[in-house]
Amino acid sequence: MTQPISPLTPSFDWDDFEIPAHARGGRVTLDLYGELSKFVPRRPAAYLRISSDRFGLETGVGRQQEDAEDTRCRLAWGPFARIYKENDTSAFK
Repeated sequence: MTQPISPLTPSFDWDDFEIPAHARGGRVTLDLYGELSKFVPRRPAAYLRISSDRFGLETGVGRQQEDAEDTRCRLAWGPFARIYKENDTSAFK
C-alpha cells in the first residue's frame, strides 16, 4: 500500500531513469538538462522582476532578460510569446 503524498512534498518517479550497471552503488550525475529539454512549451514566456530600481535604469531586468534569452536559445525554444516585467516592484507591501 502506498503512502499518500503531501501536496507540499515533491514527488519523483525513479522508474523514469535507468542507472547503468557500472554506476550502481557509486556516484551518479543525472543529466537533468537532457530530460528538461524534452519539454518544449508551446508559448514560452519570461517573468522579469527587480524589487528596487532607484534610478529607473532597468539594468536588473535587462540582465534577467539576457539570461532568459540565453536559456530559451539553449533549450531550443521558440521566441517568447510574452515578456512580463516588474521593475521597481517590491514584494513587501
